[in-house]
Amino acid sequence: MHESPTGDDKAQQITGICDRSGAFGISITDPSSTGRWNISLMFTVVVPIAHRSVVDNLVIFFGVGSVYLQNDNAIYRVSSVKDLVVIISHFTSFPLVSPKVLVYNLWAEAVNIVANKLHVKTEYMYRLIAISASTGRGPSKSLAAAYPNLVPAATFTYVAPSSLNPWWISGYLTVFG
Repeated sequence: MHESPTGDDKAQQITGICDRSGAFGISITDPSSTGRWNISLMFTVVVPIAHRSVVDNLVIFFGVGSVYLQNDNAIYRVSSVKDLVVIISHFTSFPLVSPKVLVYNLWAEAVNIVANKLHVKTEYMYRLIAISASTGRGPSKSLAAAYPNLVPAATFTYVAPSSLNPWWISGYLTVFG
């Protein structure tokens, strides 16, 4: 008989799913009419549409976010800063264990800067830009032109855990086992 996880086991399984299929995004685009750069932060989990129930369960588990269908994929997306704090709270209690944790740590710092409205200060905006430059596709052409001496944020060395929680493994293998 197949056992369904509950409590901390379920949380570990969710972390495993996110470690495998999740992405942490930050985008800083050209200044709007206000003269300020536009900052977008996002957490997504993308699975084949045949596994839509996986992302539907993320909405239920986290209590935030939405599911979108695009091409052959079901996409769980969270983009409200208030809701992203919920995601960070989960990963604080049940940390990612793959190398993805390196990007997550920078992304979480960016979310905290925006959530605390520190990005209106020059030094924090520069930190956001440095984080953006070190994740994903790097800075946009306009951002690189505006900050030609930009130094991407440093990441730390990944250290693999000595053991893995079996429910994390279950989550990691859920979609692409």
